[in-house]
Amino acid sequence: MTDRPEAPDAAAPLSLRERKKRDKLAAIRAAARELFAEHGVDGATTRAISERAGIGVGTLFSYFPDKQSLLTHLFVTEIGEVADAAVVAAKGSAAPLVDRLLGIFRAAFAWYARDERLARAVIREFLFLSPDNKRAFEASSLGFVTKLAALVDDARERGEIPAASPGMLVATACFAQYFFALTSWLGGTVAPSARDAVLRQLLERTVHGPPRTEQESTP
Repeated sequence: MTDRPEAPDAAAPLSLRERKKRDKLAAIRAAARELFAEHGVDGATTRAISERAGIGVGTLFSYFPDKQSLLTHLFVTEIGEVADAAVVAAKGSAAPLVDRLLGIFRAAFAWYARDERLARAVIREFLFLSPDNKRAFEASSLGFVTKLAALVDDARERGEIPAASPGMLVATACFAQYFFALTSWLGGTVAPSARDAVLRQLLERTVHGPPRTEQESTP
């Protein structure tokens, strides 16, 4: 049996090479975000992104093999940061589960609303992701749903929802309702105010089931 290597010290300072790599990645992300907003995903070329970031095209490709990979990274990173902050806020809230879930989803909507043209491009691109990018997107979505499931489990332990409600199943259904509201809004079929109202109704039914009168009338 061989000795396992020691885990690196999380507080250890970055090497010069690691700092340069981090700084270049930050510059690429900033340049891509700006050019995607200015020209759309299709209009922002990799050469323009490289020039805006102050690097060569070859260096850009050493980080991201194509523009779709860059867009996926930008989305997964930014929406992940937004979702993480919203989940932390929801964990510290004593509000009902639906209100906490709605607060998280509204935070995500606010990120998309920063640039609706880019948001639509993100949704469009993710319908045709390459296998590697699809895995990154699915891993991000699974991580998000897992965090929602923890909130569902917490609500069940507090007696807010039925004891038989499985956390991951309820969280997955809530995520599906959120994605429906998101695409309906970005597709122009519902206004933001209607989007939130519809999503609340869908979440209420998903978490608590149909209204009691409707349950009683079901044969």
